Amino acid sequence: MSEKGFQRVSIDDQGYRKDKQISREVSEMMSEDSPVSIFTEALSLPDSAQVKKQEDNRNKEIRNVWFNIVKYAQRDPARYQVILENLFNHALDHSHSIDNGGADSPFDMVIDHPELGRLLRGESRGNERWLAVLMTPGKNLVKSLLSNSDNLDKFPDTLLISMAEIHAARVEKEKADVEKQLSQMLPELEEMFVKLAESGRIPLAPHRIAEIFSLLTFDVVDGLLSGLNDQNGSYVREGELISVSSHLAADPKGLRQTITHEILHALSGRAVVKEVSPSEWGDMAVYRDQKVGLSYDKRNPSGKSVLDELRSEGNRFTWLNEAVTTKLTGTYLKEEPANGYGNHVKLYTKILEYLPPEANKLFVNSYFEDYNQENIQTGGSPVPAWRDLTAMLNAELGVGFLTRLDRYIEHIDNSVPGKKGTGVKAVLKGFTEQGRDFVEVIHKWAEDSKETTKNPAKY
Repeated sequence: MSEKGFQRVSIDDQGYRKDKQISREVSEMMSEDSPVSIFTEALSLPDSAQVKKQEDNRNKEIRNVWFNIVKYAQRDPARYQVILENLFNHALDHSHSIDNGGADSPFDMVIDHPELGRLLRGESRGNERWLAVLMTPGKNLVKSLLSNSDNLDKFPDTLLISMAEIHAARVEKEKADVEKQLSQMLPELEEMFVKLAESGRIPLAPHRIAEIFSLLTFDVVDGLLSGLNDQNGSYVREGELISVSSHLAADPKGLRQTITHEILHALSGRAVVKEVSPSEWGDMAVYRDQKVGLSYDKRNPSGKSVLDELRSEGNRFTWLNEAVTTKLTGTYLKEEPANGYGNHVKLYTKILEYLPPEANKLFVNSYFEDYNQENIQTGGSPVPAWRDLTAMLNAELGVGFLTRLDRYIEHIDNSVPGKKGTGVKAVLKGFTEQGRDFVEVIHKWAEDSKETTKNPAKY
């Protein structure tokens, strides 16, 4: 039995390529089988002689989904108030699409319910602002739900199920619309990226673009309840899976920007680590991407087995990776990007102000470059663009500046849990108010704290 070991391998390594293909096939199967909305599975009612029992089970599952929504609301009230308001709004839209209200109208279910209806007495049945009534001071059922999940019992099963059905049906319709748009959009984007590669604006071979596109799987998910939070999409590198929010059906420009952003993550450069672990059945190899774009896995390859470690430790330079991805999205589409990384781009742009003109090109080349083991054999760097970029940063902004800045951002984020982007926002404010002098603030914090968790608020 051989010993456990780590090695970096090329992206053309046959084992890595096979591993990627298997992961892609798994992602494709999972995306096909997964419900588009978390309500979908709970709403399914198979034909059965025990219909009443099935209905009771469905009611229980629907209520459990609602309880989970409220449970998460207590962690992030602002975010989940938006979710609850949207669910009520969907019900309201549906109510007004039914002539004269209709027996299936959630609006009627609310106004006719003894406890809920009293909140609306005196209001016109056709008043389109009934949602506002539910959220007025002293009558705020949404706020009441957020404060105590037991308040969910105020809603009858029929109302919860009706609202769940309306939302799930809405998402299914949105999904079909997004998939139709993607069928036209993806070939156009692939052609755009190939042309960018042919012109040298992307430092990749055109055939590499086509190969990566062939590996990608796309999935449309319930944007309101999927866990994407304020993001419109996500990219999972293990299975080459790009997910986009169903609500983008009504925003073709936003959908195009989101897909382009996530495809750029897929096109960005890799450094692959192969871990070989001995077992009684022979050596078992596990591959992981230690570098994707400008983001690096913080785990040390010489540490614990990747089989035993969680990915919750995060990556280094994630903010920078998102900033460059967003900036490139706008540049290639010739549009102002409208996603949630505006402060990341502003911080990246601010740092470029303190560097020579060629810095932006070095960042882009570093973003796309793969780790090249063969360069080491000839005495070169496996990541030459990254080597040149870090040399420039060290010369212009001080040794270790980029890593210290990243740790400073991470430290502030950790000190304010639940507030995404707090660190980037704080650093951007520092540079805006103090200019280049803020570089020394970062170095001083690093020296004083030795990258520990000292409170950086004074800075």
